[in-house]
Amino acid sequence: GLPRTQGRHDAIWVVVDRLTKSAHFLSIRKDYSISRLAEIFQQEIVRLHGNWDDYICLVEFAYNNSWHASIKCAPFKMLYGRKCCAPICWDQVRERVIEGPEMIEVTNAKVAVSKEKLKEARARQKSYADKHRRSLEFQPGDHV
Repeated sequence: GLPRTQGRHDAIWVVVDRLTKSAHFLSIRKDYSISRLAEIFQQEIVRLHGNWDDYICLVEFAYNNSWHASIKCAPFKMLYGRKCCAPICWDQVRERVIEGPEMIEVTNAKVAVSKEKLKEARARQKSYADKHRRSLEFQPGDHV
């Protein structure tokens, strides 16, 4: 391990943001409990970014408008048949609106495509899981 500091720290906790890859390095002790680490996370990381509750609607918007490998498009586009237009773009010319029987036809086609893409994704995920699966046997009294 690392030499103990004056603050009795003997480890570095690295917290990496998966989106931006920015990192925070926090000096800690190896024997900190999970509740102590949670406190440190709140004090040192959450305080920098504010209350995540305030951003949950933006996270939902980003998720539903991001491309998903399993369906090969964004969930919003799969659901509504068009790209989502954020308020900042409302003054721009958009694709024509599909109505009536044509809308039902287009929607049914999209549902069929979505089902097929999800079936392919499940098969891919199952194949991967099966390659890494190992047989486990448990006996009465085993802690699992």
